[in-house]
Amino acid sequence: MKLFLEREMYSSVYKLLRKRYPANKGWEILSQYQSETKTYKPDFLVKKGTKMYIHKYIFEVKSENRIKKRHIQQINSYSSKLSGPNVKIKKFLVVPALCNTSYHSDLLQKYHIKVIHLRKFRIIDRFDNLSPEINKEELNEEELGENNAQYQLF
Repeated sequence: MKLFLEREMYSSVYKLLRKRYPANKGWEILSQYQSETKTYKPDFLVKKGTKMYIHKYIFEVKSENRIKKRHIQQINSYSSKLSGPNVKIKKFLVVPALCNTSYHSDLLQKYHIKVIHLRKFRIIDRFDNLSPEINKEELNEEELGENNAQYQLF
């Protein structure tokens, strides 16, 4: 079940990515609309070239209330298509703060996909104006449990 549209999370995700990966440090952030390819488009691709490697970080945004196997397959597909010699890839799945990540935590660990829980963002009410900011319950790593240590919070 979708909680809202994914694109309603994009501006918040972009701002957080830009804060974490600043342009003045050489990071480039490409949205799916600026993708390097026409056929496979992660929601965001963060990349930076160094002398030895090209770092490519895939961020896929999902607005559903639980992670599904197809989300993991989708990220892995992007990863294989974006890989190459001297390319280091990291994979991230961005979900709403209260999204249930337990269904496929074994696959997330197996494929080295980190989950980022987005706590605060604005959604557009389809019938009204901009809704007030959604302020999800504050979560911390203790509440997520020791088994979910790979999960990050923005």
